[in-house]
Amino acid sequence: MIFHTISYAHKFYNAYAKRVGFGITVTDSRRKNDVFIYKRFNCHRGGQSKRGKEMISHRDSSMIGCKASVRVRHDKDTNMYIMYDVISEHNHILHPTAAMYLRSHCKICTLEKVEILNMPSVVALDSRFDAENKADLKSMDTEAYLKTCSPFEKQTATIYTRSIF
Repeated sequence: MIFHTISYAHKFYNAYAKRVGFGITVTDSRRKNDVFIYKRFNCHRGGQSKRGKEMISHRDSSMIGCKASVRVRHDKDTNMYIMYDVISEHNHILHPTAAMYLRSHCKICTLEKVEILNMPSVVALDSRFDAENKADLKSMDTEAYLKTCSPFEKQTATIYTRSIF
């Protein structure tokens, strides 16, 4: 396939990956005079995790060595980008319904970014715990902590109040 820019190739392969059920990462790229001359897009589960022998506990990694990838190179004669060396075999299960949660597909469009940036910063978002937090604060500050009826405690409570401390 032939593309006008490298970003069109990236968008195309990302859309294909979302439809099939995997995410993509850029694993290799080369530039010459600030122009990409080569890029390689891999499956997000490609590669192997780096595990050192000196590590005590190893964190599980999602990388399992998937070889699915595609390469895009710049053609100087036509000034276009050519997609070649397509490997479409995965060594893991693909999940098209869950692909929208993968990192390469979780992007905010420019209109949403503009809307978020133009929101007034004064507006506070109410959480579901706000009512409970307000009730706790009100009960702590307005009601007395001391609930016993001991005369000694009543007398000391009038002398030693929170305003002193």
